[in-house]
Amino acid sequence: MNDEIIGGIRNALERGETIEQAIQTFLNAGYSPNEVREAAERVAPSAVAALYGQSSSALSSSPSSQALANSMSSD
Repeated sequence: MNDEIIGGIRNALERGETIEQAIQTFLNAGYSPNEVREAAERVAPSAVAALYGQSSSALSSSPSSQALANSMSSD
């Protein structure tokens, strides 16, 4: 588990970003989608479950949410 990702997600949430925004920042920076998802699950398990539950249909239909779903499922 990457402590840098965990710390970064915690910092982002403390600054008022959503978990989705924090995840997207790490994905945009080139981090592994699996590592980012795992780190996010440690920081905010219920929020990540709501985003990436059993299927991507739990996500909203916004383009950024769809991009997140696609990047998380492609790894």
